[in-house]
Amino acid sequence: MPSTRAPATVALHIKRARLFFNDAIDRQIVRENPFKGVKAGSEKNASRQRFIDIAVIEDVIAACPSVEWKLVFALARYGGVRVPSEIRGLKWEHIHWDKDRITVLSPKTEHHEGGESRMVPLFPELSKLLLEAQGTAEVGEAYVLPKLRNVTNLSTTGAKIIGRSGHTPWGKLFQNLRSSRETELVKTYPIHVVSEWIGNTPEVAMDHYLQVVDAYFKAAAGKAAQNAAHSPAVTSNQEQSATVGNKQKSPISRAFAQACNVARVGKLPPRGVEPPYQTVARLKAVTLTKKPINELPPNRSLGILSVLTRYLQSYDIDNSITPVTEVMIFPLVNIRFH
Repeated sequence: MPSTRAPATVALHIKRARLFFNDAIDRQIVRENPFKGVKAGSEKNASRQRFIDIAVIEDVIAACPSVEWKLVFALARYGGVRVPSEIRGLKWEHIHWDKDRITVLSPKTEHHEGGESRMVPLFPELSKLLLEAQGTAEVGEAYVLPKLRNVTNLSTTGAKIIGRSGHTPWGKLFQNLRSSRETELVKTYPIHVVSEWIGNTPEVAMDHYLQVVDAYFKAAAGKAAQNAAHSPAVTSNQEQSATVGNKQKSPISRAFAQACNVARVGKLPPRGVEPPYQTVARLKAVTLTKKPINELPPNRSLGILSVLTRYLQSYDIDNSITPVTEVMIFPLVNIRFH
């Protein structure tokens, strides 16, 4: 009978069963692991991923019946906090207002060295709700979410709140909020920093959290169109010069353009583009005091350009020479001669 569970769910159960029987072998309860040769497959399930944008989560927060519920959604979406495990132990002493940070206790990773807690930035979206909750908290209350911290199934009520906000509840409700936040943050901060805040590793983030959202496609398409609009095709230096309009070229610009036109030779000799010894000697003889050529006095700039022009003209072009597309010397303007 075919399984009705998703392949990622099946893979997860197989891996857990394998660990269970490995532990039983270590305890000498059984001799063999029946899942040893069973391929688990991948736990990835991109079909259940959904990016929850800010407009949607703000509608949901506005529909929440209390400030505690607002914080549950905000801590997951803006703080990347695991719900419910990491909100249960959140106390007011963990809110470091002076350092703009929150200490988050992490039961899921506490068995790893240094994984018992992590620091999360006190994002502006969180600070305003925390201030509101602090203003309504009872005197002496230690926990940030005293009424909801022990609720076992927040997803059921959370889905109802999403429905009341006018949106359709999504699968993996709180994990997709964490995933959306991590996807959002990596656009601004390095992945190792974001992983530290979210409480996973870059590898786990790449496999299970980071999403390819529509905004990336729109941004890429818009940028490509913008580049095309500002980069008209030209076929020659003469056409490029025509776009200058009535602006008069300086002597340096005219000499540089002449050198570039000479460089568009079409063919070069088999020995390559290394200049003859005499040309090298003349280039070395010109002292330019470590300045770019476009910052030099006209006489010294024209000197180096004239040497380059004569060097290029010194080649005899005939049918026996290896063809080459063109030689451009535009990088010359950024070269500093010593």
